[in-house]
Amino acid sequence: MLMDLQIRRLWNRSIPPRRLSIHIQKHFLYRLSHLLSKGYPLLEALEVIAWEHDFKNTAAIISEGLKSGKTIDLAFQDAHFSINIVAYLYFARMNSDLETILLECHHMLELESDYMTKLSKVLRYPLILTVFLTIMVVVVDRTIFPAFLEMFQTTIGSNASVGIAVFIVDILVTVCTVFPVFLVSLWVLWKVYHPRLSTEKKIHLYEKMPLIRSIQSIKVTYTFSVHFQSIFNTGASLKECVQLLRENDKYPILSYYASLILSDLENGYTMAQSINKCALLKDELTTIFHRNADAKTLTRDLSVYANLLLDTVKSKLDRTIEIIQPLFFLFVAIFILLLYGSIMMPMYQWMEQL
Repeated sequence: MLMDLQIRRLWNRSIPPRRLSIHIQKHFLYRLSHLLSKGYPLLEALEVIAWEHDFKNTAAIISEGLKSGKTIDLAFQDAHFSINIVAYLYFARMNSDLETILLECHHMLELESDYMTKLSKVLRYPLILTVFLTIMVVVVDRTIFPAFLEMFQTTIGSNASVGIAVFIVDILVTVCTVFPVFLVSLWVLWKVYHPRLSTEKKIHLYEKMPLIRSIQSIKVTYTFSVHFQSIFNTGASLKECVQLLRENDKYPILSYYASLILSDLENGYTMAQSINKCALLKDELTTIFHRNADAKTLTRDLSVYANLLLDTVKSKLDRTIEIIQPLFFLFVAIFILLLYGSIMMPMYQWMEQL
């Protein structure tokens, strides 16, 4: 009996906690923000949310965490909210406007959910076509072409065209088999080794990869702008804002950069000069800090810039989603033409020999 209990405990520890679905998270955050706007204290709002069956366990976990003295970000972490939400709520410790922060978290999840839905719809048919194309090429390579080769062995004039056809099919088979294996292997290597890298090595790796660098640059700059202006609004000094950013370990790159900036500030550098040394922070951020000495203007500019970055992300995502299907269908058309040509070209030449 004791052995069974120990095995169960080890099994439960080995299974990572399941994250809440985005649907549950965003609706929970919206309901909680709405109740706070109606004047409910936080714990009472959680009790009201618990009336709904889907939110009962989540509300209970958060309430229990808050009553035991945990901060709101740790309470949400215990309830298995997204790491991005937990990191965002970390700054609710300094910002008393919890209602606004929860609503911003809801908007962030809603944006993620909307684009994931769009992307899944766009990729659905291309993925199905990819599976059928792979099966078709394998069948052609294993059944039709061997029969063709045997039939054309006695036809001297068709040898060249048959050789070309075989070469084309071999390329198509290689693309359909090796490329997916390569992508899966690359993904596995990334998942295994990427988390083991130090933050400094990750930054150096991102800097060498143009696409990843662009994505990370927008992400880090947006996060810095949003949270810095949020903390600065509370009356904290520039140095205090940077210290708080450094203490948030949920954003490793931001925390690392905050450490560098803090060190530069202590050595007499200005905020703009310190930010300029951070490769993944955009140049516009340096300009904002260079031109603003007034706290109110700085907060306004950072807020506006964060919104511009968000609009940029939306625009890029929309363009990417729009071109995925046309590019894929173009690839499929070329793929089918090559396959059709590789079959028909030797057939026509063989017919001319009759």
